[in-house]
Amino acid sequence: ALAHTRVAVVGLGGVGSMIVEMLSRIGVESFLLIDDDTLESTNLSRLVTAFRRHIALKPRKTTLAKKYIKRINPNPKCDALD
Repeated sequence: ALAHTRVAVVGLGGVGSMIVEMLSRIGVESFLLIDDDTLESTNLSRLVTAFRRHIALKPRKTTLAKKYIKRINPNPKCDALD
């Protein structure tokens, strides 16, 4: 049933990034990721989707979440609203 569920996650910071990870691991395969922020050194410690090597690139949190989801399961559809 979860594979056919579409989930919107608003905010991909500390809690949102953890929610995305858990939903991916339990089988959700359609996401709408919503966050207008980018990665910075000040928020790195709260994101499970980011690593220190990403800081210089200043990627959008939605981009980081998409890539992390695909590492867990390559099948999910991920749309983003930045």
